[in-house]
Amino acid sequence: MIQGLISRLSYLTLSLLCVFCLFVSPVYAASPYITSIADFYSYYGDDFSQSQKDIISSLFTKFQPYLTAGTEANKLLIADGYLPVSRQFRNLGALWCKTSVFVHEPAATINPSCVFTDSTGRVVNVVWLQDQYNSTELANLLKNGNLNADNYTEYKNKSLLSQPNILADFEDKGSVWHYHDNLVIKNLGLLNPEEVNLKQALFNDNWVKDLQEGLSDEKSVLANYEKSAYTSNYPPFNQVNSEGVYMSQMWIGLGNSQGLMEKMHPEVSLEAINIIETFERKN
Repeated sequence: MIQGLISRLSYLTLSLLCVFCLFVSPVYAASPYITSIADFYSYYGDDFSQSQKDIISSLFTKFQPYLTAGTEANKLLIADGYLPVSRQFRNLGALWCKTSVFVHEPAATINPSCVFTDSTGRVVNVVWLQDQYNSTELANLLKNGNLNADNYTEYKNKSLLSQPNILADFEDKGSVWHYHDNLVIKNLGLLNPEEVNLKQALFNDNWVKDLQEGLSDEKSVLANYEKSAYTSNYPPFNQVNSEGVYMSQMWIGLGNSQGLMEKMHPEVSLEAINIIETFERKN
């Protein structure tokens, strides 16, 4: 009987401790949206070099209108010639890019060509994209009409470009370039992120097949490959077939507890699909 009483008291003690833990456990505030350079330094602190501060100042000069637009940022992005090039992805958001990024415009430190918006429509970061391959030889293969999976593989092996160095000033802040290769992006002309069909990491033969099918389809206008993609019409194309791009980003519109230059954000678009679902190759 005494042993049973002790057991019940022990259970009661543990229960009370668990309830107590619920009340005393720390509650972490959600990451704040950033709409000004003052907000930026309030969240990330002032431990930046002068060259870093100069770049950050230039970024806010360019992107603050999108940050202050709040949930209406999509309208402003479209008005300024951005295209949605992905749906919402978990821990990332939806990617919007200037059309010029798809016609081999070089990346520039103070002129990122893309942004991510979260599920509320707010701009949360800026993104740099740069071609991963020198596409001159690919253009020749297409012009000669003899592109196939084998010579495409050979082309990629000898045409790989070095990673950009335009963010060298931010190496101490975790600046890291990663890449996305063999991309096919369709339905760009609908201007709706959730209508965009993005596939990536395709096997070489499937990427070549998709490119050839797109070029023969009268309804498809492919960036880089068809003259109408260079016109001033908006949107100037409805499909992108890219051999690969380098990518880096900076979370200037939403504080990121993981770091300013991290690839992912633990609180963004948590109901969206995982980007890995767009990969054909999983390794």
